[in-house]
Amino acid sequence: MRRPVSLLSGLLTCGCCGGRYGLFTRERYACLNHLRRGICDNGRTITREKIEQRVLAGLREKAGLGRCRGDQSVCP
Repeated sequence: MRRPVSLLSGLLTCGCCGGRYGLFTRERYACLNHLRRGICDNGRTITREKIEQRVLAGLREKAGLGRCRGDQSVCP
């Protein structure tokens, strides 16, 4: 079994076509249907750092940790 390339590999979907969002460079995510098949109009990309920060912030919020930083050993 192959290990995921990144934290969010296989978990992101395109809001336009429902296809997979994946890394198309080392540091940018994009709709793979747009890039590989040309069947989606979503040409937007997002940096790996930005999307990972957004997802982790959402998870912290859902867990009730607010603006807790990942580098703290104990969050209020």
